Amino acid sequence: MITERIIKTFIRPERYKTEVEKRSAYIRFSGLTGILINLLLALGKGAVGFFLNSIAIIGDAVNNLSDCASSIVSLVGMKLAMKPADETHPFGHARIEYVASTVIAAAIFFIGFELGRSSIQEILNPTELDFSFWMIVVMGISIAFKFGLYIMNTKLDRQMPSPILEAVATDSLSDVLSTSVILLAILVAALTGWKIDGYIGLGVAIFVAYSGVDIMRDMLNHILGKAPDEESTRSIVEFIEKYEGVKGIHDLIIHDYGPGRQFATVHVEVDARVDLLVSHDMIDLIEREISEEMGVHLVIHMDPITYDDPYVTRLYNYTKSIVSECEDFLDFHDFRVVRGPTHTNVIFDVTLSQECNQKEDVLRKYLETQLRELSGERIYVVLTVDRSYITSYAQSHIKAPGHYNPRKIE
Repeated sequence: MITERIIKTFIRPERYKTEVEKRSAYIRFSGLTGILINLLLALGKGAVGFFLNSIAIIGDAVNNLSDCASSIVSLVGMKLAMKPADETHPFGHARIEYVASTVIAAAIFFIGFELGRSSIQEILNPTELDFSFWMIVVMGISIAFKFGLYIMNTKLDRQMPSPILEAVATDSLSDVLSTSVILLAILVAALTGWKIDGYIGLGVAIFVAYSGVDIMRDMLNHILGKAPDEESTRSIVEFIEKYEGVKGIHDLIIHDYGPGRQFATVHVEVDARVDLLVSHDMIDLIEREISEEMGVHLVIHMDPITYDDPYVTRLYNYTKSIVSECEDFLDFHDFRVVRGPTHTNVIFDVTLSQECNQKEDVLRKYLETQLRELSGERIYVVLTVDRSYITSYAQSHIKAPGHYNPRKIE
């Protein structure tokens, strides 16, 4: 509730016209808030630490200064990611968000590593923990502020998903856990005499380090170019399929150039009997409307398909039955038939699963043999092999594109 009021008061999302401007405002608010709070905590802890001559509190103050650096990285990363496209980077600079998040994730891992190292030393050589009222107060205040930053950044990330906001939230949570371990260990030692800080610290260190590695792995996948998530794939497929003239789609490829910078290409099947200008007008409309509504820069290749030839339809149905029975095939498309006096050429593309390691010639001969047995004719298969660049349609619960079955001929 408080976070929503803060967002409405300081960010005011309604002021921004584009998603890019709104994303920038969210990250800027997160970064400036992080710098302010961490700087205040560092100054307060430093003053108390010097007054009490406590190395532990002074060390925690230095940690807050390093968190200021993480917030500065988020601001710089956001600023660079906002740069418009240029001749050297025609797709923009939005991927810098992934780089900035990787830097923050590396800092999180380092915190976990250092906490783990000190925890192991504490297990091997236990030390006496000094109980101080002011130390408890300072740590309690630090935990409260850091947990507040975690809640705020988590809610900001839910409203405007960003790898930077996710990384900053994880960084705040790691600070909450590491400081809580020290506080818990001091209280337990003061009340019972048990020295458990090393063991608890080691457990927290593993969690913090794993969180950093997990974020780095996810960001590296984005930079390398991972398969799009199911929601993105489904939304694009369903958006295109809603147009009446679309008979099927295939060969969907989605390129991620950073948050809010998606480019995609797809083949759309249309009825060959429809006037070419009419179909082309529909394709232009799809490209324009998906850009306006979803922010996806889509390029469509149009495939005219014949649907009213009984002979072609029969061979299509034979091919469909063969493909559906083989696990190596995900789907087929661009189906065409060239009929001659002595033989028939069946031409189509087939999409293979990533696990398939069969050679193209072996697959072609298999399809050719099966089609000859079913049709009783001399058929030659002209095959083009594709690989899926999106999550499997079966796993995504998406109807395999490109296969609006023609009128079935028995």
